[in-house]
Amino acid sequence: MPMEKNDVNRILHAMTPFVLMVLTERLLLMLFGCLLPGEREVGALCAFLPAAALALLLFRLGRYEEEEEYDPVPPLIKKKTGRCLLHLAASAAALVTVMFLVASYVNDEAAFPDTARAAGDMPSLTPLSVLSLLVIHPLAEEYLFRGCFYGELRRMNPVFGCMAQAVMFAIMHSSVDEMLYALAAGVILGILAEETGRLWPCAAAHIFVNARSFVAVTVFAERGGVRYAMDSTLLTVGAAAFVILAATRVRYAAEPSPGEGERAEQEART
Repeated sequence: MPMEKNDVNRILHAMTPFVLMVLTERLLLMLFGCLLPGEREVGALCAFLPAAALALLLFRLGRYEEEEEYDPVPPLIKKKTGRCLLHLAASAAALVTVMFLVASYVNDEAAFPDTARAAGDMPSLTPLSVLSLLVIHPLAEEYLFRGCFYGELRRMNPVFGCMAQAVMFAIMHSSVDEMLYALAAGVILGILAEETGRLWPCAAAHIFVNARSFVAVTVFAERGGVRYAMDSTLLTVGAAAFVILAATRVRYAAEPSPGEGERAEQEART
């Protein structure tokens, strides 16, 4: 069966800005690498920001006419704040778990006792690098990948949209371990966006995990016991949140969403 025109437009609408963003960032990285050989962090940020802005501009300008669909994918349902927080806790724990698994696989170790060692180079403590790690990259990446790209591609199929944006997110990274982790993280964050219907839990999870990694390899770099306690608490809270979500999923799914009951009553009257 040939692909519908709407699906072709949706793929082009998401992939064109993404491809140009990747090419622009790579070219700017090469340029700033030659102009600013000793300022790697500045060059990386100066390459990322214009590339992300270009992608967002092209995505916003890339409008297309949609044909009528007989069975469209339902829009995202915005969940209540309390349930979003449960999903956030479970997703943050999943992201940290995946981080450990990827680091263990890449370092060919059964365990991952030293976060600083597996993280590679120690992160810079300059205000620019901290701002980039904790604010600029998480917010920009979540808005583009889980907001724009996933929001568009999920209209074809939510599973396809989640996997596609995760692959796109992985391509944006350079090393093998970063790509592996970004691929798994993209899937987790895509599921989080689908389950909550909101973007802020994805941004919060991204910022939280980045902050956790930053603190682990700087403030607590030589305090393995503190890192262990911190991660154990995080994983315990995440596991508890997952159990609550699983236990209440059937009951919650049966409850009408806000406004749904009113619409049903109006339809019954008419």
